[in-house]
Amino acid sequence: HSRSEAFARYLSQTGSAYFPPLGPTMAEAIAAIQVAGGWASLAHPLTVGKDAPIGDWVDLGLEGIESFYGSHTGGQV
Repeated sequence: HSRSEAFARYLSQTGSAYFPPLGPTMAEAIAAIQVAGGWASLAHPLTVGKDAPIGDWVDLGLEGIESFYGSHTGGQV
C-alpha cells in the first residue's frame, strides 16, 4: 500500500486506527496562543478537509492560514 492509502485506510476519521485528538480544542489553542503573545495561524490547511469550519475559527481569533507549502500545487496555493 502507498502512504496515502495507509492514511486513508487506517488514520482518517473513518479509518480503523483513528483516534480523536487529545489536544486542546481550537478555541483553547487560539486563546493560549494569544495569551502568550503569539499569532494564531493554521498550518497545512489542506489536512483539515473541505468542510472545516474555518470561518468559525476566524471568529475565535485565527489570524492566518499557510498558503505556501512544498506539496501544494499552484491551484491549491
